[in-house]
Amino acid sequence: MSFVKKAKDFIDDQGSLTDHKYAKHMIETVRFLTKHAVGLENATSTNSIINHLKEVGLPIQRSEWEIHILGTLRDHGIFIGSHRNKGMYIINSEAEAKKVYLGYKRRIFKEMDRMELLRAIMINEGWDTKI
Repeated sequence: MSFVKKAKDFIDDQGSLTDHKYAKHMIETVRFLTKHAVGLENATSTNSIINHLKEVGLPIQRSEWEIHILGTLRDHGIFIGSHRNKGMYIINSEAEAKKVYLGYKRRIFKEMDRMELLRAIMINEGWDTKI
């Protein structure tokens, strides 16, 4: 199933997210992105999304949106790509999916490096690292 089709299907059927506190925000976010931001070349800023939600009577703070909307959608297979300079978009190609995948991979490896540094400091302190 393509990323775009999955996003469009979500608008009609939210599945387990139907009764989610932010379901309306999620639906409207996905609707906005499928109309205006399919593919990296059409990416739109997070502020544009937040402003649109406000315009349609669904105000939300950016941090709330990132956690409760973007994160939750991604957790449920609605992959919204992000590009630091271009903005947010619905993945529309294999190349875009690979870029998003590699972005996750880089962030995970960075966090793993931090975790190992923390572990080394804990060991240096003589603290238990069997967590």
